[in-house]
Amino acid sequence: MNVLEFPDGSIKGSKLKFIEELEMSQYKKWQDIYKEIGAVQTNPSAFVQEAVPVLKKYGVKRVLDLGCGTGRNTRYLAKQGFQVMGVDKSPDAIEIARIKSPSIKFEVADAREIPFPENAFDAVVCTHVIEHHLEDEIKKIISEIARVTRKGGLLVLSTISSRDSAFGTGKRLAENTYIGLDSFWDGGEIHHFFTRTELVNLLGRYYDLLDIRHSTYHNFDPSSEGYHKIKIAHWHVIGIKR
Repeated sequence: MNVLEFPDGSIKGSKLKFIEELEMSQYKKWQDIYKEIGAVQTNPSAFVQEAVPVLKKYGVKRVLDLGCGTGRNTRYLAKQGFQVMGVDKSPDAIEIARIKSPSIKFEVADAREIPFPENAFDAVVCTHVIEHHLEDEIKKIISEIARVTRKGGLLVLSTISSRDSAFGTGKRLAENTYIGLDSFWDGGEIHHFFTRTELVNLLGRYYDLLDIRHSTYHNFDPSSEGYHKIKIAHWHVIGIKR
C-alpha cells in the first residue's frame, strides 16, 4: 500500500492545494464518465425500494435525493408518489436526468452546501455519496442533510464498509480513506470506508437510528452494473431526526 505524505503541519497551504486539485480531478472524472457512458446506473437501489414503506409509514411527502446522479432513485421515488427533487454536483448528470424525466425537478448543487432552507424536506435519500469525501467534508454533508430535514424526518443512507475487499488498497489519504482502487470502476475517486462505530457516531449527533444493517455480496463480472469485481460490503441506514 502506498501512503500519500503531506508536508509538515505548519505548511497547511500545500495540503489545501492538494485537496482542491483532487476535488477538481474527481469532478472532471465524473463529467467524463457521464459524457462517455450517459446514465451509469438505471435501476433503483434495492435499499431505497425497501425504505419506501418506512417513508410512507412516517408520513413523508417531500424527499430530496442528494447526489442523485442521472436520477435512478429520483424517478423511482416519484413513481411511488413522493414529491421528490434530485440534486447532483455534475451538470452533465443533471442534464441527462432532466432529459429522462422532464416532469421531475433536478438542480446542480454540492452536497456540502445544500441550497435549501432549514426543514425543507421530510426525508433525504443519499446513496453512495458521503464516501467520496474526506472526514471534515463528510461531517459537513451530514450537518447539511440534518439542517434541511424537518424534526421527525428521515434519512435513508447507503455507503461502503471497511469490510469491503478493496479496503486498504490504493493510496492512503487518511484513516480509512484511499484513492486509486483498481477493483472499483470509480476507483480514481476518494473512497472512505466506514466502520459501524464511526457511522453510528457520525449520524448519532442528529438522528436516532431505526435501522442499520450490513450487506455483503460478490460480483465477479467486471462488465456488470456495479462497483467491484470481488466482494462488496455496504452499510444501509434509516434514521429519524431528533
